Amino acid sequence: MQFLNPLLLLGSLALIGPILVHLVRRETSRQVLFSSLMFIRRTPRASLRKQRLRNPLLLLLRLAALLLLVLAFARPLLTDSDALGLSGSGGRSLVLLLDDSFSMRFGDRFEQARTQVRSILQGTSPGDRVQLVRFSDSTRLLNRPEANPREVLSLIDALEPGFSGTDYGPALRLADQLLAGTADRSPEIHWVSDFQESGWKPGSQGISIDERVDLHAYPVASTPGTNVSIGQVTIQPEDRSSSRVTITAETRSQNLRQALELVLALEINEQPAGSRTVRLGVDDRRVVRFESVAVPRGESHARLDLQFEDSLPEDNFAYSSLSPPPRLKTLLLGGNRRDHYYLSRALTASPDSPIDLEVAEPGRIPPARLSSYAAVILNNSGPLPAETASALVRFVESGGGMLLISGPRTHADSLSELEEILPARLLKRYRAAGQGEDQLIGRLQKRHPIFNHFEEVHFSYLMATPFTDFHLVESLAGSQVLADLQNGSPLLLERGLGNGRVLLFTSSLDRNWNQLPLKSVFLPFCQEMVKYAARFQPSPRAYRVGERVALESLNPQWSKALAKLSRSNRSYAHTWTVVAPSGREIPLDDLLGGDSSSLQLTEPGFYRFRVQETEHLLAANLDPRESDLSSPNPEPLLAQLPRESRQAGAAPRQPTSLDGRHALENRQHLWWYLVLTACLALLVESLLANRYSNGVPE
Repeated sequence: MQFLNPLLLLGSLALIGPILVHLVRRETSRQVLFSSLMFIRRTPRASLRKQRLRNPLLLLLRLAALLLLVLAFARPLLTDSDALGLSGSGGRSLVLLLDDSFSMRFGDRFEQARTQVRSILQGTSPGDRVQLVRFSDSTRLLNRPEANPREVLSLIDALEPGFSGTDYGPALRLADQLLAGTADRSPEIHWVSDFQESGWKPGSQGISIDERVDLHAYPVASTPGTNVSIGQVTIQPEDRSSSRVTITAETRSQNLRQALELVLALEINEQPAGSRTVRLGVDDRRVVRFESVAVPRGESHARLDLQFEDSLPEDNFAYSSLSPPPRLKTLLLGGNRRDHYYLSRALTASPDSPIDLEVAEPGRIPPARLSSYAAVILNNSGPLPAETASALVRFVESGGGMLLISGPRTHADSLSELEEILPARLLKRYRAAGQGEDQLIGRLQKRHPIFNHFEEVHFSYLMATPFTDFHLVESLAGSQVLADLQNGSPLLLERGLGNGRVLLFTSSLDRNWNQLPLKSVFLPFCQEMVKYAARFQPSPRAYRVGERVALESLNPQWSKALAKLSRSNRSYAHTWTVVAPSGREIPLDDLLGGDSSSLQLTEPGFYRFRVQETEHLLAANLDPRESDLSSPNPEPLLAQLPRESRQAGAAPRQPTSLDGRHALENRQHLWWYLVLTACLALLVESLLANRYSNGVPE
């Protein structure tokens, strides 16, 4: 045992006080009247040395309380002289990275990982700090650095692998941050994983580790795993009016001993709907099709089952929704049929387009009908009736989306009634006088939702498109330029008004003012503008385990139920339930907190969401990359990690033996137990003293 403040042990001299008090204390003598003392022999007074101690139990309690308080102020700590002593070491700071992704469920990989972590913890010294981080595609720190290694061992026993994918980037970044403030200690990262290649995501390229950190890798995948799985699944409707679809599934095998014929079974609404036989080689991939599958009306769902027993059975299943995807009801106003030719075909020609387009003249649409549309397009529109213009303003202010496209009939006066919602004020028309006077796109926001899924070749097609005619405009407050031309004139602008959104394209979408309709990017460009204006978020057939999904997108009745509940005193629990695929009901308190309520998907299968009398299913599938069980040697991966010096400027302070003792004492907190014991001793002493003072015999 050592003490942080050994000089305070001199306070133990205070123990003399209670002893002296007990020795010199005298009881009050009683006077007894007697007739004569002449015949009584005189005896000498007893000396102090012959005085007996009275009430020894009280004395021991008082001495013990004082001694415990002295020891508490001296700050004792239990230490191993071999590990700490006076060697001058401040101890180590260890971060243990434990992979709990889906691939760790294969065989005994996770049990090997737990055994390895236990071995690392058993090799720690009393002055070491240990922090345990579990990671998959996200990270979670499980303990404070002051925790005792025994506490970390208890955490290990409670861990189980999940179903998420693997991403090494966030785990390494967190470990580097945890070790950033340990200049007086020896930093170490102990990384326990199966080291899948798929764990290196594109965002991991910018990660670097402090050059002082010792990085140790512990691979737990000693042999390649044998596995069959279902990969990507696509569902393609035969046409918009048909209730039949084609389901395509990719089947994969890895490290089979021999080629096998397996059965891929299809279930729709938990009823058998067909099967296909697929022959998979030792390391093989095959595509299986279920053509012209009839989909029942209403909400339907499908499950694919690749019937084979292996050590990773969860990836033999795939789940998907068969319900018709949401449609984007859009109204196209203005111009004539020839003006709309290219635009209308771009919005409706592709079979996977979600846009339902209705074409009408501005004066023939009752203003009350506008609320039934998600987006309105004004294409080459002339002057608008006052009633229609007012209805369009209300439509945008109430959350609708609008796309305005210029043309020969469009001028400042024709849009004057809409100026309060426009992104810009039209000034005059620009016309190229001759060859070389046309304008190319000079700049556009490639990361904007309208453009962010385009490839570089698509951007080159856009940038090379000449614009001979367009409107010069003056941007208004609250607007943003998404693309402009070489002369600096805006080409595409946006403006948000509450939940509504307005886009303005200052040229036309036909061949009179530019050649954009002849480009391959014309179709996706037009569709993305309408989707963005309407804030359209299509629900995928299936989500990926690990994703977060906004609650508002889980059930069409969510907004109505929320509005109804906000006007009543009813509890959410009576009208909204969420059940995970395993049957576990998810507490609503975990979902409805925060600024944007969302649910993180942690299991594969169907999540069930009930709002009052309606039910909605959401499919969640595993990351197909997790089924690739090949695990390369981690040493090349470690060698490629960039190292940086985090100690710019002054050299780090050299650790001392006092640093190690301080860290160890902070973890043990023995002084707290000593003070508590002293208080208990004083309490017992006061009770006994009160008893003796009342004349109770000893």
